Amino acid sequence: MPNTTPKFLIADDQVEVLDALRLLLKVEGFQSEAVTSPAAVIAAITTKEFDLVLMDLNYARDTTSGKEGLDLIRRIREINPILPVVVMTAWSTVDLAVEAMRGGVGDFVQKPWENDRLLEVLKTQMTNGQKLLEASRSREATEKARIHEAAEARKIQEHLLPQTIPQFSGFEITGIWQPASAVSGDYYDVIKFDEKTAGFCIADVTGKGMPAALLVANLQAVLKAFVSSTASPEQVCTQINRVIFTNITPGKFITFFYGVLDVQAGIFRYTNAGHNPPIVVRADGSIERLNDGGVMLGILRRVLLLSVKSNCLPVIGW
Repeated sequence: MPNTTPKFLIADDQVEVLDALRLLLKVEGFQSEAVTSPAAVIAAITTKEFDLVLMDLNYARDTTSGKEGLDLIRRIREINPILPVVVMTAWSTVDLAVEAMRGGVGDFVQKPWENDRLLEVLKTQMTNGQKLLEASRSREATEKARIHEAAEARKIQEHLLPQTIPQFSGFEITGIWQPASAVSGDYYDVIKFDEKTAGFCIADVTGKGMPAALLVANLQAVLKAFVSSTASPEQVCTQINRVIFTNITPGKFITFFYGVLDVQAGIFRYTNAGHNPPIVVRADGSIERLNDGGVMLGILRRVLLLSVKSNCLPVIGW
């Protein structure tokens, strides 16, 4: 941001006070704009940028209670939570100034003011306000970058999922992906080997966000390298585990379900590596959970074939 002369907004219902303050600020090299009512303050800060607001607590409608000033502070905070505000008050309303500070005012100056004291307060509050503004801009920039990265990651992750799901005579296959956040560790795929066989997988990587999404991408690449119409589910899981174990962060793992459908024979061979058991709902309303399998992927360097054994499930009458 280019260096600019600080600009203050001054609010007071006494013209002579405004003139004196504007002269003092001009001598110190500050710009200022003067207004005489709470409505004018709101109009100014909603259309222009200021480094600080210096305001009286009492105006023409109510010259003693300070209610107008307190209401004005509340409205300023609603519009701009970090804009520095300094109030000016008479000796008789010091308690009111303290109440104003509880409402978000940075400091207060008593009338009649001492120039050195007033300038010290204004400079301090302006500096504090600039630090808050820089921190706010930094947070906004970081958040925008995070949102952009998450959106790009989501697009990439969506591309990893099947864009079209292959269909087979006698079967209807569909899928849906609805992550809890912009980027997740969920994955599924339907792989058509030929007109008679297809592979099905469902996986979930521990954690969320970019690390999980990267591991999903790794899983997909490894999966596509090992699956085939002749590779058994336990062989696929064993091969994937061997590769994933060398790439995964300690403490992380993948739950994985994989099966091969033989359309002609009406058989579904599967294994479950620690995933929530898929449910088969048969025509008569009975259900079967597909539990057979072994441990999650990425936990052990070598997984015994017996621990990831597959099961043959007749699919006639699903």
